[in-house]
Amino acid sequence: MTIAKIVQYNGKSYRWTGKIWQDSSNFTSPPTNIVRRLNFLLAQEIQTDIASITSLEILLTEADNSFDTNLDDLALLYIRQALKQNPTHLGARAKLSKVLRNKGQPQQALHETDAFKRESYAPLITSRAAALCDLHRWEEAKREIARVLAMGGSEAAWSVYYRIKAACPDLFL
Repeated sequence: MTIAKIVQYNGKSYRWTGKIWQDSSNFTSPPTNIVRRLNFLLAQEIQTDIASITSLEILLTEADNSFDTNLDDLALLYIRQALKQNPTHLGARAKLSKVLRNKGQPQQALHETDAFKRESYAPLITSRAAALCDLHRWEEAKREIARVLAMGGSEAAWSVYYRIKAACPDLFL
């Protein structure tokens, strides 16, 4: 499902191609501050469309696509819709945590996943550990990421591990 939309902002038209924003009059990319506003407006505009999607797979794929193109507000809408359908879906919870962290809300990321912190789902634990890093709660982050590494680890888990090790080498003595 590719979203191609025209959004009006400050008397100008901008086109979302599904990957980038373009000024409709000259096909150039708008400045970052305008892109942020356009992302928010796009998310609001298609909220109704998202509410009609009943497939968890589609919702989570579109959340990933939105996140990958820096549309965090849109990614959140897809994830929230998925969680309305299945509030305990660990993959959706992991994605929610990742997006909230990206939006600078690590405390909210932890709050949204607290009820699932005992689960053995590596992406969720990894994202929680990263949120703990964002909050400089290094010892807790180390304990969490150790759980993932004991399961075999992942590139993301090792990244969090090295982040902890760089910030607090004394925890590894």
